[in-house]
Amino acid sequence: MSYDKGENFAPYASPSNVMEVVKRFRETGLTWPLTKDEIQRVGISPSLANRTLSALEFLGLIDEEGNRTEALNGLGRASTNEYKNILAEILRSAYSDIFQILDPSTANDIQLDDAFRGKQPEKQRSRMVTLFKGLCTEAELIKGEIPNIKPNARASSDDKLKERNKNSGKVVLPYVFIGEDGTEFWFRQLEPVFRKLPLPSKPEWTTNEKNKWEQALMAMLDLYIQVKDDEGAD
Repeated sequence: MSYDKGENFAPYASPSNVMEVVKRFRETGLTWPLTKDEIQRVGISPSLANRTLSALEFLGLIDEEGNRTEALNGLGRASTNEYKNILAEILRSAYSDIFQILDPSTANDIQLDDAFRGKQPEKQRSRMVTLFKGLCTEAELIKGEIPNIKPNARASSDDKLKERNKNSGKVVLPYVFIGEDGTEFWFRQLEPVFRKLPLPSKPEWTTNEKNKWEQALMAMLDLYIQVKDDEGAD
């Protein structure tokens, strides 16, 4: 197994899958070498196993045979306070060319997309950016949280909504209970993106605004939804 598909290769796994492997190692350990079969025991679907392994190898957390590296051992030994800084150094090393171009804490979506332009496979660029942003968020190089899908998040979300209304003086659309089929969850998670749509009273925007909105929507969907490739795809 080897991720090396050329010097311009960049991984495009789901950030939640990559971090699940790391967190499982920190909490309970893993069986070595980490193969496609073994990684499925962590909960990674078969169709996403190869890209997750490639991402771990790209980051220097496993070697070509799937054995853990000293970098991963370091993450495993790290205290809660040390963990973020160690992960940040791993990212700076693996993505050294990207960090030479931009600071992820201040870069916008267009700058991030441009930074990965030319990386291979080209058609996976949006997922490359999503992985990079997710990992940087985990390392606190970008402010925010790695999406953690929990149906019981309603109470805290409602409290935040009230606080935003109070502080901003603006009326924020309330969350609506739509049912138990999952629609309420998606309404909550995607609501910030939909707030960027034009006002109904003036339904128009520039090409640049439209493109930025579509990129933001796709990035959110990639963070929350795992895409299963057709049978036989890597």
